[in-house]
Amino acid sequence: MLVPLATGGMLSVREYALAGSDVSLRTTIPVAATQLFGAFGAVVDAQGHLALTMPQQRQIALVDVGSGAAVTVPWFSPAGPLGIALR
Repeated sequence: MLVPLATGGMLSVREYALAGSDVSLRTTIPVAATQLFGAFGAVVDAQGHLALTMPQQRQIALVDVGSGAAVTVPWFSPAGPLGIALR
């Protein structure tokens, strides 16, 4: 289970392992500096890539859960398509 969390001005993602009624923290991935609420929405694909919306910063954070790599890209003001590739 992946949980985005904003504490101390930093957005991070915590990965928890679930086994029956047991929950254990596997890792914490630092993502980016943030203000106020941190991530509002999160989407993950089958390859373990996570996209988080950061409306206060007008950014989208992209996280590779397997490697722990994280980058942010601008969330532009004008309406229109936004193409994102995590390499």
